[in-house]
Amino acid sequence: MNTNLNLIGRSMDLLKTNKFTHIPAILKHDEKLNLEDWLNFKKSWHNLSLDHYMGDNGKYRYRRYSVLSWNSDSQTLSLEKHQPHYQDVYFNSLNGGIQRLFDPFETEILNSSCFKKFVNFGVSVFNAVEPNVSWHIEAHQFRIVANNDYMSSPTPEGVHRDGRHYIFMTLIDKKNASGGVTSLYNDNKELVTEVTLQDEGDTFLVHDESMMHGVSPIKKIDASKDAYRDTLVITYYRK
Repeated sequence: MNTNLNLIGRSMDLLKTNKFTHIPAILKHDEKLNLEDWLNFKKSWHNLSLDHYMGDNGKYRYRRYSVLSWNSDSQTLSLEKHQPHYQDVYFNSLNGGIQRLFDPFETEILNSSCFKKFVNFGVSVFNAVEPNVSWHIEAHQFRIVANNDYMSSPTPEGVHRDGRHYIFMTLIDKKNASGGVTSLYNDNKELVTEVTLQDEGDTFLVHDESMMHGVSPIKKIDASKDAYRDTLVITYYRK
């Protein structure tokens, strides 16, 4: 994906013009994708830990979190020391204002070709928009589990910004779940677009300083079976 210059160019142009770009099934652009690598990468979402910091006391979100850096001078990506995740309450009124320490990504996932391709694709696009920038990169694995007894919302804090500069969000898997509509808004909270990420690799790139976003709750389709929505969210902050 990071070597697809046409896709990078189109994404850059749309990001500059619209402050977001939607890429359906980004995986289809990667001719060198190894199916076994992808299946192992996707399987790792079964190993996430329950998020114990939910201000609504919800037990429906599972996650892992790791921090990386991109150095524009050396053109290298490196893993940072494991650290808590922090958002100001201005950006996250539900769960912000505290240091939240989550389990890190599994080592094999950090080293996987799939993860590196996603991270590097974001670097390629955002550096095309803003050349010669070094990035503080935060990576999140999320699983939202649908339950018959409560609402399961991918963004329980509502329409918001992440407090970063750019966001890369992609759907990893969605099983037995309806809903999960991603909506983007301008500064006046006017709806700009809404898309349901439904297929593996359906992706949004967003300029977080210009756009607000939210995702509607998910619900079970078949009440007798497990249901979940898995996403990878990577945020980029100028150093």
